[in-house]
Amino acid sequence: MAILRLIVLAYIVAIVLVIVGSWIPLDPNGAAQRGYGFLRRITDPVLEPVRRVVPPIGGMLDLSPTIVLLVLMVIYNLLG
Repeated sequence: MAILRLIVLAYIVAIVLVIVGSWIPLDPNGAAQRGYGFLRRITDPVLEPVRRVVPPIGGMLDLSPTIVLLVLMVIYNLLG
């Protein structure tokens, strides 16, 4: 259970970093952009299905990370 809980926590951190990274302008050739791209590749498979169900508010505010974070936090707490 501890390993599964650690994996869920790492995924929570990855989603938070994607949220923060989406607000920061990054150099297209920089290391931060490569790291952000990696985080997007590992989080988008979970976020995309939620995005299809819950459209952005006003066309700009994406709630899918918030919804996925809430679900992951519940799972994390149930595992503990």
